[in-house]
This record gives sequence, C-alpha cells and structure tokens, in this order.
Amino acid sequence: MLVFAACCTGYVCWIWYHRPRLDACQQVWARPLEDGSHALCFVNFAPHAAVVGCDSACMARAGIRSPVTVRDAVRQRATDFGQVRQVDAVHLPADGGSELYRLTPLSV
Repeated sequence: MLVFAACCTGYVCWIWYHRPRLDACQQVWARPLEDGSHALCFVNFAPHAAVVGCDSACMARAGIRSPVTVRDAVRQRATDFGQVRQVDAVHLPADGGSELYRLTPLSV
C-alpha cells in the first residue's frame, strides 16, 4: 500500500510540474441573449487576485450602447452597480476566479 501511495504522490507532482502555463491575464467575455439583454463574464487567470472592469469602449465592443441594470447571474440577485454605462471594480479571486452578470438595457 505504501508503494501505491508513493507512486500516486509522484504522479500528482509530475502533473503539477507539467501543467499548462497560462499568461497572467484577465478576460471579459460577452454574449447577447435572446431577450435583448447581455451576459458579461469576467475571468482572472492570474495567480493573484485582481480587480477588472469593462469601460464604455469594452461595453460598445460587446454591443451594449445604452445604460443597463446589472444582475449577478450566479447568485440570482441584484448588484450594487445600479444603472450604469460601464462596469467598474469587479473583484476576482486568483486562478480562474470569475463573475457572471446579466446586463439588461433600461428600455427592455
């Protein structure tokens, strides 16, 4: 049994050492939804926590050109952002931390 445990430990160490390396970056993904709202996902691939935002240029590239209300899609609750034209200061944990929001135009 001890040999099996040592072998497994060695294999886990080998996987950890040879894991794919990602650049320390943050990404913002957007997708229009059927009802006219948009999904906006913030992802942090860095090994440390980060604060990410989506300014007016980012929102325009995502196809969002009017003020929106922001709802946390995972936790199913309203956010503290209120009615905005950009999303500022999304705090993301390290190593793949993410937040998913639903942005609804005020006219919908």
